[in-house]
Amino acid sequence: MKLLIENWRLYLEEMGDLQNVIVTVNDDGKLVIPPSGNAEIDIIVSEILSTLEPSDLKGKYKKLHKEKKCNKLTGHCFVATEVFWELTKRLEKNYNYVPCFIKHRDEEGKMHSHWFAKNLSNGHVVDLTAGQFETIPDYNLGKCDTEEKASASRYMMRRKDPYDPGKTTPTKRTLDVLSRMDDKE
Repeated sequence: MKLLIENWRLYLEEMGDLQNVIVTVNDDGKLVIPPSGNAEIDIIVSEILSTLEPSDLKGKYKKLHKEKKCNKLTGHCFVATEVFWELTKRLEKNYNYVPCFIKHRDEEGKMHSHWFAKNLSNGHVVDLTAGQFETIPDYNLGKCDTEEKASASRYMMRRKDPYDPGKTTPTKRTLDVLSRMDDKE
């Protein structure tokens, strides 16, 4: 089921389900909210979103969540994207998803950093925390990692592994989510 959504947050609230918050960019540049059409990706997204906890958040977002002053997805974009990236890298299929970064203006006009993943082969966008926004981010303005340059995740998702300087390691928050996901199995 693919639906073109003008106010897709309203759609998500009406559906009462934020488990499949996957946003895909069509050839015509319009966005659809599927399930993605790929069961493997849908399962990964659902598992990540069901595993996120307030403890995965940084300070200011923890406070907003504690005071119930935000959407339940607010502040989770970095960790959700990094977990998604780590999990898709481990699959036998090469999905070619990379982390991407964008500045997005909220309903009050403030600019916020936002993370999402994009498949560089086919342009498929996975934004696990898209449901937090009233307006759709312009994913075309995102800075995405390429093999030549880590523009999005530079210094953030590519920390040097202390045990193997030639490799990188996920952040502690991401490792915590991955550990909880492993414990669920």
